Amino acid sequence: MKGDKKRREEEVKREKVEERTKSIPKRSEEVKGERTRGKDPLEPEREKEEERWGEGERRESEEREKERESGEREEREEREREKRRGRERRDEREKEEEERGEERKKREREREREIRREEREKRRERERRRGREEKKGGRERRKRRREGEERKR
Repeated sequence: MKGDKKRREEEVKREKVEERTKSIPKRSEEVKGERTRGKDPLEPEREKEEERWGEGERRESEEREKERESGEREEREEREREKRRGRERRDEREKEEEERGEERKKREREREREIRREEREKRRERERRRGREEKKGGRERRKRRREGEERKR
């Protein structure tokens, strides 16, 4: 069983290699029977084409290409600058919001502190009043007690 499995795997590998090599056209087929031996069959045509183009035209096309690339570069840089500006603005807004939030928290804490202080003062005042009333009430009770005792006699 192991031998069959290995044999099958090897066959599959061989088939894959054959399929790959079939898809690659051979140089001799491209140039219909010419023997090239490592030469590029299109080289002479390219040389003729370059001669036809001439130096000036090639330079112009290269300059246009450079301009196009630099234009793309400038556009890309501009987009990056815009992104950076947007990020900076957003960061600044967030920072301002955070500061405003902190200020609001400070005001709220101050307000709460003020409220507690006022409540404390009110409580102290009530306690003072109650204390005075209790003292007065004690005197009054004593007076009433004395008066009651006198009446009983």
